[in-house]
Amino acid sequence: MIKKTEPVTDDKAVIDSHTMLVIFYVERIVNSMKCIQEYNKSISELMEKLPDVPIFNSLPGAGAAFSSRLLAAFGEQRDRFKSAKEVQQYAGITPVTERSGQKYWVQWRWQCSTFL
Repeated sequence: MIKKTEPVTDDKAVIDSHTMLVIFYVERIVNSMKCIQEYNKSISELMEKLPDVPIFNSLPGAGAAFSSRLLAAFGEQRDRFKSAKEVQQYAGITPVTERSGQKYWVQWRWQCSTFL
């Protein structure tokens, strides 16, 4: 199918400028991928040093990326949350119930961690 297509333009200026643009974007993508690899390496090295890593790695569906994000979100202070309800409130899972007279409504908690 690609062999049967016809070019939109034969203008050398348009083709050359877009070729340069594609090369520019490819170089940026390659550099971004190198940075991401360095971040992943640093995160892996840090995760090996933390004592709570087995807990977060044991969670169903928590791979290398997700378990490290969870550990960063919850932190290492185990006494930070005294109950599961406090974790739910921090994460924004618990809805907000408002009442006025005989009417009441439940709404989403807007000021919460969107990751959790």
